[in-house]
Amino acid sequence: MILQIDGSSEPEKELEKLMEGQAFQQFANKILDIISAQQ
Repeated sequence: MILQIDGSSEPEKELEKLMEGQAFQQFANKILDIISAQQ
């Protein structure tokens, strides 16, 4: 996902598109789980 955004000619639009997908939501939830566990 990060490489897809980084390699895009329009990274903001690519990020918005990816944020709608299930893979991004799972990725974000994993990060939030890790952060929550450390607090």
